[in-house]
Amino acid sequence: MSDHSTIVTKKILETYKGFEGLETVVDVGDGAGTLLNMIISKYPNTKGISFDLPHWVFHNWSEEHCLKFLNNCHEALPEDRKVIVVETILPVFPETANATTVGIFQVDCLMLAHCTGGKERTYGDFEALAMAMRAGFAGFRVVPRAYNNWVMEFCKKM
Repeated sequence: MSDHSTIVTKKILETYKGFEGLETVVDVGDGAGTLLNMIISKYPNTKGISFDLPHWVFHNWSEEHCLKFLNNCHEALPEDRKVIVVETILPVFPETANATTVGIFQVDCLMLAHCTGGKERTYGDFEALAMAMRAGFAGFRVVPRAYNNWVMEFCKKM
């Protein structure tokens, strides 16, 4: 996954400016540390904390688990901060002529077969997780895409 993370993270750091000015970035699901190392290399004044949970935090888990995770993040965040999530967003309707979309649907089928509750999620699914009363976020937005991965911000306060 380190090569995949390197390719995707390079693209994210080219287009996404949401790490600028942050004092601290906590990478939950850090794996080999690729993402965090690249972020703090670009933003040397940012403190990086590696919290090594499974590489994919939403992708592998049920709605219940994701809500619990988001609620815990919400409780730990200062008032003006956000949770930044990099995941695939499943289109509502597949475009059969688009190889990326077909690939995302194939991964979704694998997740359904191999992980109890694991699945790819649509924009609406992620938005519903963010706005669920148990998660408590005030805002949700999707920002630049890096190949077939999207950067999402779950904002504690808008």
